[in-house]
Amino acid sequence: MSDAAPAALAGSADAESSAARDLQQLLMESGHERPEGHTCPICFDLIELPMDKHSKINVCCMKRVCNGCILAARRRGMNDRCPFCRTPLPADSAAQLALVQKRVSKGDADAITYLSEQYYKGRLGLAKDLPRAIELWTEAAGLGSVNAHYELGLTYYCGDGAEEDKPRGIHHWQQAAMKGDVESRHMLGVAEYRNGNYELASQHWMISTKMGFEKSLNAIKEMFKRGQVTKAQYAEALLGYRDAVEEMKSPQREEAKRLGRPPCRALMGGTRIATLEWAAAAGPGGAQDGRFEAAVYDISRIRSTDNCGDRDHEVLHLKRESREARNGRGQKLEVPVGSGVLPNRPLEAFGDFH
Repeated sequence: MSDAAPAALAGSADAESSAARDLQQLLMESGHERPEGHTCPICFDLIELPMDKHSKINVCCMKRVCNGCILAARRRGMNDRCPFCRTPLPADSAAQLALVQKRVSKGDADAITYLSEQYYKGRLGLAKDLPRAIELWTEAAGLGSVNAHYELGLTYYCGDGAEEDKPRGIHHWQQAAMKGDVESRHMLGVAEYRNGNYELASQHWMISTKMGFEKSLNAIKEMFKRGQVTKAQYAEALLGYRDAVEEMKSPQREEAKRLGRPPCRALMGGTRIATLEWAAAAGPGGAQDGRFEAAVYDISRIRSTDNCGDRDHEVLHLKRESREARNGRGQKLEVPVGSGVLPNRPLEAFGDFH
């Protein structure tokens, strides 16, 4: 009996090691193509990364439409309807929430994930509720949402809203990465790098780089500078990234980039604020010279809505060349310049490669 116990332990350790090797092999062999939800439902092309910058989610159908197709719809005069399902755009956050909850009640994984993000941020009139957000992410992950798996990975790996549990967080990233989620794949590379597993880190980042994820390319670049990958590996990453990005381009999307971000909706009793360039592209009555709308009525009443799909974004896309705008009473206002998606989570802990 005394000899049987060590033998049993050794057998158990061998089984665990074999399972870990099998999982790593599965991770590296699968998830090289992005999931169906990363394709624009109108032009059927993969959406450029980061998707929040190059597309918008419509809460009526939970479809993510690329900026090129949004621009095309605007030019056809479709300014107040979803470019995919033609549903009138909701006028306020209450209407948005009602549309989301209708789809949640039907078990829509994307809608459940979306609602969880509203609880996480405390938006659409909802009180910030991290436990509820985690509960919804867990439900959506069970229904196959890669975004929910990614968010749960951050939640448990970082201890953000729940007790820190790095293996559990990594498990969620693995589930999403095997389904083609580039952000989860990238974070697996971050976790391996932090553990000193440079070869595994570079393998994960090579996969996500070849899917068009710039952060992973930058990570491989840093590894090359540190002598942790070869020149040939870095060259492979550059070529793979270039090919992936080229495949996601289209004339409409390039035109959308030239004009700037498509208009977000700001709530001021239903008044829409849009960039002048996009207003001009939509047809008569647009603005001149490609400048940005400066008719801001009451800055204290403007707040972001989630109709345009960004997790976080600046609401006012006003005059790039000036911080000055005027409200409806002719008073000068100081407004943000430019626009950009803010980080969804604080990831300073990940060091150089987050």
